[in-house]
Amino acid sequence: MVVGTDSGLQLLVHDASYYGATRVASLPLPSPVRALAAADGMAYLALESGRVLLIDIREPRLPLAVADLALDARALAVDGGFLVASTAAGLELFPLPHGGSSSTAQLAAAQQGDLAYGLAPFSRGVLAAAGSAGVARIDLTTPSAPATATAWAVAAARQVERTGRSLYFLDQATVKVVTESVTAGAAPTFSAATSLISLQSVTRFAVSPDRIWTVGAGALRTAALPGAATAVSLTLGGSVLDVAGDERRAVAALDAAGMALVELDPSGSLVERGRFGAGARAVAMMDDLAVAAGQGSTPGHSASQAPM
Repeated sequence: MVVGTDSGLQLLVHDASYYGATRVASLPLPSPVRALAAADGMAYLALESGRVLLIDIREPRLPLAVADLALDARALAVDGGFLVASTAAGLELFPLPHGGSSSTAQLAAAQQGDLAYGLAPFSRGVLAAAGSAGVARIDLTTPSAPATATAWAVAAARQVERTGRSLYFLDQATVKVVTESVTAGAAPTFSAATSLISLQSVTRFAVSPDRIWTVGAGALRTAALPGAATAVSLTLGGSVLDVAGDERRAVAALDAAGMALVELDPSGSLVERGRFGAGARAVAMMDDLAVAAGQGSTPGHSASQAPM
């Protein structure tokens, strides 16, 4: 898991021997987290102070800041060795540090019709959920000349995610899905968008190959994919800001109430396994690693008391 909170970074590792999590390191942050992405042992944090931090978390006990960009980003995505950031100027593309290099000079920028509220990597590029401008697939095959390859017109695109050949996006409070078809020698085609009607009043969602998780109106919901025909829910109460999940468990950011760990039990019901921390604003899951960026670095409970 990767968790973004108000002003500190905490790293937690899943312990399979007792289905718990152990906090192994913490790192202060200069301001609250606005957005985060995690991939390949790195955490990327967009801060409300107008900075983007790149944190090496390959060794969870020794998190290391490897770059600090003066970049006022609203959303982040990582794809093909590049960091893509949504800013007031549009989408901005930066190389990822590698081989001891810390160069982060901007490679390119692309204008969007509206601010991109959400980004997700996709096949030599990224998907951008850009409010009234809809959802666009940005081709980064030539990094210095990003181009819009496909676009979907929606009323208010707030988030976009991809798993396999399925693209999910949040249009106002409804999750919609389109499916990609690929034929050798031809450009990919996409199905018409369909709504997942079992999931309503959605503010954020997360997808894995076989399951979708959503939050909204103080509740966590989940349904099996494809189709999401039947959903189960669990009331968490208060403000639920973000969610991440896999096939059997999820973590939800509850703002001042910290972070909730929830599991899908064998009967198909959702069970809350524990809460910890304070000021949780954004979350992600990356194998068995959890990174929590939060208000201070003192959890509400010992992380080892929060079963996963």
